Amino acid sequence: MNYKTFKRVLCTLSRDQKAKIDSLQKSTNIVGFSGGKDSTATCILLHWLGIPFKTVTAEVWWKEGMAGEHPYHHDFMHGTATPKLSNWGIQCDFVRSDITAYEYMTTPIAFSKEHPERIGKLRGFPLCGKCGIQRDCKSKPCSRYYKQQTDSYNVITGIAPDEKDRIITNSASGRISILEILDILEYMTYAICTSEQMLSPTYEFSNRGGCWFCPNQKIQELELLYQVFPNL
Repeated sequence: MNYKTFKRVLCTLSRDQKAKIDSLQKSTNIVGFSGGKDSTATCILLHWLGIPFKTVTAEVWWKEGMAGEHPYHHDFMHGTATPKLSNWGIQCDFVRSDITAYEYMTTPIAFSKEHPERIGKLRGFPLCGKCGIQRDCKSKPCSRYYKQQTDSYNVITGIAPDEKDRIITNSASGRISILEILDILEYMTYAICTSEQMLSPTYEFSNRGGCWFCPNQKIQELELLYQVFPNL
């Protein structure tokens, strides 16, 4: 879907969809921007609709001076995505945790109400599906950023309507998905990003983004690190 196709879609919107868009056009909106296809498509759609917004991106660092995002994606964010959004007049904010991922893994646990036997032990490398780095190095700095806002605002997320469980959770938390409002399915976000040359190169070898040290990555992602980024 490109902008020309999108303009035809606008003519088919229901009264309810148009009312929601009109409401967002009069509001302060913040997009949690990871640079993945869904959040990037969200930014593009908001821009096409003329809805004002700014973005916040939580960056994980492996160690001081070494980004935790995959190098291809880190370069895309700072060399392509953010500059383009800035050219559109969009404010792009970056936040980070007070600790790096390495510090998270190697700092002894100081307090644990549910598991006091873990106090003094190291957290160690994150487990699949139980990544405290996501919580401490991404979610916490974003929460701090939201609390620092002085005006009322909407948090807009990149969750497609065919992601049923996530949509329910998203709505329950009071957050808004423009993909849901416009009924843009997940597979359609690829074309939206491509139309503006804003699809992260990580999708050439993976269907997800994430840290280069993520335990959830697939064999081909590890193979790419081994061949192209042996230092990682």
